[in-house]
Amino acid sequence: MKSIKHIASLLVGMFLISALAFSQGKGNKGKGNEKTVVVVKEKGKGPPPWAPAHGYRKRHIYFPGHNCYFDNIKGLYIFMDKGKWLMSPEIPFPLKGLDLKVIKKVELDLDDNVLDPHKFLNEHLKLFPAGK
Repeated sequence: MKSIKHIASLLVGMFLISALAFSQGKGNKGKGNEKTVVVVKEKGKGPPPWAPAHGYRKRHIYFPGHNCYFDNIKGLYIFMDKGKWLMSPEIPFPLKGLDLKVIKKVELDLDDNVLDPHKFLNEHLKLFPAGK
């Protein structure tokens, strides 16, 4: 009888610890770990219509002169609007009306774990000037 009570009390204790840990994780969401990128809309599906038939080998595509990026894994454009970097599956305003099949694009040689290619914008501006 003691072993059944012991097992029951262990199970209740484990349940309480799990519940506490779960609620702590939810309560801390977003505190002290703010990111500069805001997702405007959900992820797009499949490659963008302007992608070449063979696709891209790198995760990030940079649009020189427009200060925009495309994340091939997430299917999202990364661009600045009113001082904030945003992400959206929709073509952002700096690229609207442009023929994305023909404008200059650069496949960035960044590690696939890099989530914020825009943090390297100053370097990209030097390496890939607009119009060259």
